[in-house]
Amino acid sequence: MSYLWLRGKVYWFRMRTPAKYQSVHSSRFLTRSLATDSLKKAQALAYRARENSLSELEAKLAMGRGRGDDARYKTTIKLAKDNDISPIAAPSLAEVALEEIVSRVEQLIQKDPAANSPLFAANLGGFELPDTTLNEISEQLVELCPDKVARKNKRQKRMWLNRYKRAAATFSELVGSKPINKILIGNASSYRRSWEKRVTNQEVTTQYANKHFGYLRVMVDTYYENLTIDEYTNPFTNIRIKGEANWEKAKDPVRKAEFSPHWIQQNIAIGTKLDGLNDEARDILTICAETGCRQTEIYDLPPSAIKLDADVPHILISVEDGEHQREIKNKASRRPVPLVGMALAAMKRNPNGFPRYRGKEGFSATVSKYFAENDMFPTSKHHVSSLRHSFESRMRRAGLSNEERGYMMGHSMKTIRGREVYGDEPDLKIRSLYAELVSFEIPGWQPRQAKEIFKEVDEILAEEGFRIVRREK
Repeated sequence: MSYLWLRGKVYWFRMRTPAKYQSVHSSRFLTRSLATDSLKKAQALAYRARENSLSELEAKLAMGRGRGDDARYKTTIKLAKDNDISPIAAPSLAEVALEEIVSRVEQLIQKDPAANSPLFAANLGGFELPDTTLNEISEQLVELCPDKVARKNKRQKRMWLNRYKRAAATFSELVGSKPINKILIGNASSYRRSWEKRVTNQEVTTQYANKHFGYLRVMVDTYYENLTIDEYTNPFTNIRIKGEANWEKAKDPVRKAEFSPHWIQQNIAIGTKLDGLNDEARDILTICAETGCRQTEIYDLPPSAIKLDADVPHILISVEDGEHQREIKNKASRRPVPLVGMALAAMKRNPNGFPRYRGKEGFSATVSKYFAENDMFPTSKHHVSSLRHSFESRMRRAGLSNEERGYMMGHSMKTIRGREVYGDEPDLKIRSLYAELVSFEIPGWQPRQAKEIFKEVDEILAEEGFRIVRREK
């Protein structure tokens, strides 16, 4: 549609007023002169005239909102930019030379002699930053940072968002619910001192406190980026607690207690200790014990990641999109995980995964409660997640190198080596042999002797042209 109207010899822009704007524009039509008698030039000008008209109407609507309203700010800024105006806020306008103000007014009068256009507000400081608080921005983060949550499932999104909500709530409790644009460096420093006291009183660790500062820093950046403001001061930029408290330095390193191979054999591989646990939870626990996978890596498995019919049965720990989307902890965690022994048997009972827990919460709490009620934790230091650490200890005791264990666990090879990583990963067949090396005997299946397994690994490598130094086991 051209939106052109010829009045005499001059073309005008003309379109029906959208219903949305009738409360701020009583006329049935939007009109403005294009100041040309050339049809070709008028056609080129009509589109911009339409955009400018709608921008002005949107700004008029926004003027009815609060002075610190997000939409009012954005529409006023857009109107200014659409009309090639450099937007300026009232405090900044007060600092410019009188000649600049007069020049702005003269330009505006040429466009709107009646001086009732929202352009006057856009050009003469008639807008303010939205009075958005940290609590409010924390509620909007999913919409404002879509790239951060694009592949997270509902549980992962909720857990990610809760960190920021907690940080915002804590700031409001300790400092007050201040608009973000009014938070000063002094407020941030006061907030840090509050956390320093908590660290000194051994209520929280330094690391935990610094994470909260980081969450606030992200929210402030997000606030300004959402408003397309490039120059601003983030009061939390240099806010952190340096070093550790004396009590942290004196504290022994914390290591999760590991379940012994005997405990796993008697309580998970065989026996009836898990009979009272629901079937899915029992099988997830079984697979975790036999593969060293994180709990979420197993119960979030989509059906497409379960490869029971492959030459080497396995599951794929990888990023997923679509119905069963999920995010993986890091790049190193993306890996194939071979299934042998009781892990293969458990996965065969659940060929489509674990819908009861996929993308949801509840697994850890269910299993922990069951263990506690049935007195299954060897000590108070044991946790269900300790099964992952037990898996690595079994591999270490079996003679696998740090790198071989890292590949099986999904650890970063760059971190392990302390340098860039070159070369291929072990193929799935070798991973399967490593898994068999530390697997448990179950009714109807038992792993081979270590010497036989290592011999097969060496044969595979020799076939690929590698020179082998045999390991005696």
